[in-house]
Amino acid sequence: MIDQDAQSRRPKAHAPAVLDAEQALALNRLTAVLAEHLDGGEPIPCNGSDALDWISDQRAAQDRAATACHTCPALDACARYVLDHPEPAGVYGGMTTDDRRAARAA
Repeated sequence: MIDQDAQSRRPKAHAPAVLDAEQALALNRLTAVLAEHLDGGEPIPCNGSDALDWISDQRAAQDRAATACHTCPALDACARYVLDHPEPAGVYGGMTTDDRRAARAA
C-alpha cells in the first residue's frame, strides 16, 4: 500500500525547461535518493518550511539554505549532481551558484 503522506512529502524536481537525456536521468536518480530518505523518515531541509530559501535571489536566504544542506542525508548525492550538471540557479549540495562557479574554476 502506498503511504499517501510519504508521497506528498517527496521532493519535486526543480529543473531547467530542457534537459538532455543524461541530465534527466541524473535528476531522476537524485530525486529517488531524496525520496528514499524521506520515506525512511529522514528530514530533507530543502523540502521543509523554508524551501523557498533554496531558490531565493537573496544571498542571506541562499546562505541559510546552504548551511541547512549540511544536515541533509543526501548532501553528497546532491553535490555530485550539481557539479556534473550545472544548474543556473538555486542552492544544491550545500553550494550557492557562486560557490559552484568557484568550485568548477578551481
